[in-house]
Amino acid sequence: ILVIALNKLRKSEEVIDYVKRIFIEKPSLITNIVLLENKARATMDMAKICIDTGKNQQFNPTMKAKAWERARVYLDDAERDLMKALDSANGEVEKEYIKRDIDFLGKMKKIAQRPKRY
Repeated sequence: ILVIALNKLRKSEEVIDYVKRIFIEKPSLITNIVLLENKARATMDMAKICIDTGKNQQFNPTMKAKAWERARVYLDDAERDLMKALDSANGEVEKEYIKRDIDFLGKMKKIAQRPKRY
């Protein structure tokens, strides 16, 4: 319940830290769908902040490059959590919600992909 409340309050870093701590303290919860989904959503929120920083012309190129790289790391972490949640899901409704998050994640990954150099 705490993880859901923190997510609603947009306390993304706290959600991520809390869920990581729960997984260490109680390894049996490592496949808990609610925890995995909320951690993934919080991680995607952190990636969004990085993407916004990467797009912001007020920041220098080094800062923007670091923001884009960090966004890609966050999105990879979120993808791992969502795939683990999908593997752990039993019901079709649960799977459908997770698939929607995966679709949204795919759109974010496309935005954050490294530019191709010619």
